[in-house]
Amino acid sequence: MFNFIKEKKEKAKELELYYNSLINDFSNEDIYDNQSEKLLNFFGDAKELKKTIKLILVSDTNNNLDELRFADYVYRYSDYDACIILGNISENDLNIIKKYVNNKKIYSLDSLPDIENINKKIIKINNVKVLGYKTDSYNHIDSIKELNSLSSSDVLITYSNRYIEGQNGIFGINYYIFKNNVPYHIHGSSLKPYKDRMINNTKEISIYEFEYVVLPLNE
Repeated sequence: MFNFIKEKKEKAKELELYYNSLINDFSNEDIYDNQSEKLLNFFGDAKELKKTIKLILVSDTNNNLDELRFADYVYRYSDYDACIILGNISENDLNIIKKYVNNKKIYSLDSLPDIENINKKIIKINNVKVLGYKTDSYNHIDSIKELNSLSSSDVLITYSNRYIEGQNGIFGINYYIFKNNVPYHIHGSSLKPYKDRMINNTKEISIYEFEYVVLPLNE
């Protein structure tokens, strides 16, 4: 028992030193490269999502949302629990969304007229905790501090992607996902739809234009 407590204290101290190294080196972005295995060692695998949530997700329509396609899509998947707007849509796009989607079920990561803003907030949908996160700053340190201050969630929805070596993204997302063992991360900004699995078994879903997603994924 004594050894277990000692090891736990040592690991907590090691994690504190590691976290401080991530937020105190303002000059070296290379420190965020190749961190997945270290984060996995600290925090372990993602949780399993045991409750079901059905989402219509919209991102990067950029004033090109096809009204007929979208209307047909909403009609086809009328059992959705919520519609979440990730970012980069026009006023015209928003008007189309509001025309066909139950406005009480629409959420956004941006401040939009008559739409609930869930940026840096957790909402519960079917008892699933959903956190929205969007930042205008692509500063890794700011994102780490911001996300580290937020409560754990089952589904993280962001506009930006997590940090990947040689690509855009913000490391705060990586740290939050591992620290909270998040089962699902949904994001926009990549301008292509895809699904991926992180080293800790978090499922990543990239949204482009609009997509109906049922979680947990049927894999």
